[in-house]
Amino acid sequence: MKNKIIIIATILLIGIFFPLAFLKIQPNSQNVDFNAFTAVKNSPNPHTQSSIPDEYSSKINMSTEYIYNVIGFGVTYPWYNFDKNSTDNWQDVWQQWATGPGGKVKVNFTGFYDRHVNDTWGFYNKFPNTNMPYMDIIITKPRGSVNLTRNNCSNGEIYYNMYLGHYVFDSGILIPKNLKYVKQLAIETATENNYILNIQEDFQFIQFNIKQTGIQSTELIYSRITGILIYAKINAFGTYYLEMLRGDYTLKPNVNTIEILTSLKIIYDFLKTNYELDDTQVLIVLLILFEQYNL
Repeated sequence: MKNKIIIIATILLIGIFFPLAFLKIQPNSQNVDFNAFTAVKNSPNPHTQSSIPDEYSSKINMSTEYIYNVIGFGVTYPWYNFDKNSTDNWQDVWQQWATGPGGKVKVNFTGFYDRHVNDTWGFYNKFPNTNMPYMDIIITKPRGSVNLTRNNCSNGEIYYNMYLGHYVFDSGILIPKNLKYVKQLAIETATENNYILNIQEDFQFIQFNIKQTGIQSTELIYSRITGILIYAKINAFGTYYLEMLRGDYTLKPNVNTIEILTSLKIIYDFLKTNYELDDTQVLIVLLILFEQYNL
């Protein structure tokens, strides 16, 4: 009977709860190929799939331009250019950047190299100093004018300037394919710094919610298949705010209480009718779902 109940619970989980798990985001098309994207690129990328190191997904398309739609942005913010140093003009080292609703963040991966020599935060951060993703990044304003361009920019520089992570969890635009390892880094970060951490997963996505009371809240959703960032929402220091979503996805409303209760009623009726389970056995099925999958 126990095995029968577990099988039933798994079927229900796949059929009902997983479609509800990440209603916040969904592909724009139900036929999206998660292994390859066809966004137009202005010029060929010289790097090939063979340049992807083993710790990252081979499903990353090195010849694709990934475009994020900006949903919200706060005030103009400084961008620290790692290619400059203290001997350069400070206006070159510290550039100002801004975007807004309707703006774009465009990313083209260029390769994987060591952490930038001027990334002095590297001593503290969690992700490795070798085989770090590098990329070209263009940030535009709402009307399309280019506000910032960085060529062959490190993932660490993007994390540092766009707060795509949470000190010292420097995840940025791309995370390694070993999600157990990535989750451990997030847990270590939260434990060492007394952050509030919530990690959720489904078949397609992994979501990190990190909160440092009164300082920063971070929500990041990555593709489980490629490791590429899908959605980001960051509030920091009372002035910095960024929310953006990759262009091949849309936002959907979160599941409300009525929808959850309706789903539970469907499960209850299904089990009673088709498997002749009593109320205690139905309760066991529901407990298995909630405990095993943090529903």
